[in-house]
Amino acid sequence: MRKARYALAVVAPHPIQYMAGLWRTLARHPRIDLRVIYLDRVGLDGAIDPTMQAAMKWDVPLLDGYEHEFVRNLSSLRFTPIVHRINPGIRARLTASRYDAVILHGYLTLSNWIALPAARRRGIKVVYRGEGSMQGGDRHDSPLVNAVKRPLNRAFLRSCDAIACSSEDNRSYQISRGAPVDRLFSMPCAVDNDQLEIFAGSARSRRDVLASWGFPEEAKVALAVGRFTENKRIGDCIAALSAEPLRDRMDVHLAIAGDGPLRRDLEDQVRTAGLEGRVSFFGFLGQRAIAEAMLASDVFVLGSSHGDPSPKALSEALYLKCPVVCSQGVGTGSELVTPGQNGFVYPTGDVDALAGFVADVLADDERRLAMGRHSHEVARANDFSTGVESLIVRLDELMGEA
Repeated sequence: MRKARYALAVVAPHPIQYMAGLWRTLARHPRIDLRVIYLDRVGLDGAIDPTMQAAMKWDVPLLDGYEHEFVRNLSSLRFTPIVHRINPGIRARLTASRYDAVILHGYLTLSNWIALPAARRRGIKVVYRGEGSMQGGDRHDSPLVNAVKRPLNRAFLRSCDAIACSSEDNRSYQISRGAPVDRLFSMPCAVDNDQLEIFAGSARSRRDVLASWGFPEEAKVALAVGRFTENKRIGDCIAALSAEPLRDRMDVHLAIAGDGPLRRDLEDQVRTAGLEGRVSFFGFLGQRAIAEAMLASDVFVLGSSHGDPSPKALSEALYLKCPVVCSQGVGTGSELVTPGQNGFVYPTGDVDALAGFVADVLADDERRLAMGRHSHEVARANDFSTGVESLIVRLDELMGEA
C-alpha cells in the first residue's frame, strides 16, 4: 500500500520567478505536503543581478501558494558560488521535522553540503536537481577548476537517492559527471503555463505593442531575450539583420529584452551597422511584459554558445506560439525544436544560417502560424504537472511502496 502523502522539503537558493509555479503545483498535489526552505532573500524586493548589472523586480508573486521559510545566510561573500550561501541552520530545519524526502538544487553551494549528510543521517531521501548541459559552461573552466569541481560533483551525485533530469541533454550531462543511471528520472524543463495563459488573456494588442516599441504595424519582429553576456551571443542576432537573407528586408525588426555588461557594445554594434531603426532595446522586463512581447513577435531567436542548459524563455516562447530559431548551444533546443515543424536549430555562431532560418520562418505567414501552434503543443506536453507526477512515482519507488 503506497503512502498517501509525502512530506517534502525543497532547499532552494532563493526565490526565483520560474520556480514559484513549480512549488505551487507541488503544493496543490494531494499527495505532497510541501515546504520550501530558502537560503537567501535575493530577488524579493528588487536587486542588482551581477550578471545582468541591472535592477530586477519581478511582476509575479514569488511566495504565494506554498509554505516556505528562510534560513539565515551568514555569507556576504560573492567571489565564488560555493560560498554565496552559508546556512548552518539548514541542518536543524531538516532534522526538526519528519520529512520523507528533500530536493537539493546543485552541489556548488556550501549549504547543500550541510543539508546532504543531515538528511541522510535522518533517513530522509535526497533528490538532486541540477542544471547542466553537455555544451555547458564547465567545458570552458580551467583544468584546475575542473580538477576540483568534477570530483565534488561526482561525490554529491552518488550520495543522492534520485537525480532529476530536465532533458535528455541534462541526463547525458549527469551521467558524464558520475550519476548512477538507475537513479535518474525525468522532470522536464517547464514554465508556468497557467500563468502564461492569464498573461495572454490580458495582453495589449500586437498593434499597440509594436507602436510602443516604435515599430511599424506591418513589421515582422524577431525577439531575443537574455543577459547581455558573451555566452548569450545577442550580437549574432543583431548581425543577422545585415546578413544576406535579411539585409534588404526593411520590414524585419529585432526586439531585445535584457541587460548586462555588454549593453554598450551591443548598442555600438547597432549604430555601426546602421540598424537604429530596426533594433530596439527594452532593458529588463518582468514575466508579464516578456509574455506580451512574445505574443507580439513573429519568431523567437536564441543564439547561446554554452552555459544555457534549459532556458526558460525558450519554453515560454513555445507556449505562446512562437516559432523558434535557436543555436546548438541551447541544451534543450534539440528536444523542443523540431526543424521545419516549429523552428530551426543552427550551428552556434553561424550568423548566415541564423538569418536564413529567420527569413524562412517569415516567408509564409500560414506556415509560420502553423509552426507556432506546434510550438504550443510541445510546451503543453512539458508542463509542471508532468514533472510532479514523475517525482511522485520516484518517491513511491524510493520508499519501497510502489
